[in-house]
Amino acid sequence: MKETRANILSMALQEFNLQGFVNVRLQEIADAAKISVGNMAYHFKNKDAIIEVLHDQLKKEQETLLYDFRAAHLFEDLNRQLQGVFRIQKQYIFFYLDTLEVLRAYPVMKEKHQLHITWQLQQIEWMLEFNSFRGSFQEPVNDAQYQHLAFNFG
Repeated sequence: MKETRANILSMALQEFNLQGFVNVRLQEIADAAKISVGNMAYHFKNKDAIIEVLHDQLKKEQETLLYDFRAAHLFEDLNRQLQGVFRIQKQYIFFYLDTLEVLRAYPVMKEKHQLHITWQLQQIEWMLEFNSFRGSFQEPVNDAQYQHLAFNFG
């Protein structure tokens, strides 16, 4: 049962990445997963449910990456962090390309996503401030400098 669910998510992610979120129908996901639409509906009521789980997976991977980075919080780990960010972006490219469409279609997800982005930016700002404190970064020129840098980094 878990294997079927994981297969559906994997195939949905693949289809969303290839065709874009708005262009994928449930039938195409079922065909890619080699199951019937009815079987897929047993695991996921609709496309909304699939998108929500994929978004939760994306969020969890981003959080894990930032927690790992925060644990080291060394400027030298910046390259590893950026490679991880790019890996996640490539894995979930549809979400980055279709963010507006996804968030418009799923207002509940919009709030969750905004809270997650706010959390991410706070974590990155904390990392920048910590590295400034330990002398790896210059002191910020103004109060908003690290906010701007965190926004560009995240």
